[in-house]
Amino acid sequence: MRRYRPPLTKQPNQFLRSSRYCPEDTPPADPNRPKPPNDPIAEADPRKSCSYIIASAYNRIWSILQKGKDAAQVIEGWQRTYDLLKPHIPAIIDFLHNFWSGTGGTSPPPTIGA
Repeated sequence: MRRYRPPLTKQPNQFLRSSRYCPEDTPPADPNRPKPPNDPIAEADPRKSCSYIIASAYNRIWSILQKGKDAAQVIEGWQRTYDLLKPHIPAIIDFLHNFWSGTGGTSPPPTIGA
């Protein structure tokens, strides 16, 4: 089955006329009309931008170093969590595999006793 394709030269005149820019049709500029804000990207000061990026990096490194004193406790807590979950990981993985594969799983989700 062939589709109908109109010839490109048979465009309506109204589209051709309306697509042109007509400067005589534009109203005069209104001095009371608010102007758009300045573009912050076009007017960015490269020196100020570089200083901001460096200061942000230093601040982030400093905040990480400040939290470093608590890292040992956090690592110890994650290790305890891993040790509690370790015997149950194969059952959890099997359940999730069956659940996500669409087979529905033949067993209920595993229970983890603390």
